[in-house]
Amino acid sequence: MVKGQEIYERFINEVDADIYVLAHATAPFIKKESIQKALDKVLSGEYDSALSVKKIQTFTWYKGKTLNYDLENIPRTQDIEPIFYETSAFFIFKKEVFTKMGKRRIGDKPYFQEIDDIEAVDIDYPEDFRFAQAIINSRIAKEEEIKVWQKPK
Repeated sequence: MVKGQEIYERFINEVDADIYVLAHATAPFIKKESIQKALDKVLSGEYDSALSVKKIQTFTWYKGKTLNYDLENIPRTQDIEPIFYETSAFFIFKKEVFTKMGKRRIGDKPYFQEIDDIEAVDIDYPEDFRFAQAIINSRIAKEEEIKVWQKPK
């Protein structure tokens, strides 16, 4: 029942750093390259924070209304304005984003690191865990299949 913000505050008060990288254990498939690219963007000084996001480019609704298109002028999905949602796989932020902006983990100049469907898997519920297990089992089966095909004669 603890909010992430409370965890960040406690950690920041105990560990002094210029930049913090929060990577959730509930996102087991996040690639180190995705985190590194986002960290590099923050280190460049161009961005004050970074987060993992998933791009959705389809017709979306919120509170009974279209969010990214007009019902009177329906575009092709390829031309529709994309929506980005936080995946919670990781957040990277400068200390002052948290300390000077009201305990935020996302600043005014965030970098959105797009990640793929597998990286975006987030384990919050038992069915999410079963889904992650299925991905792992699929990868293991594929590795075994490759070994069989590569077996020396």
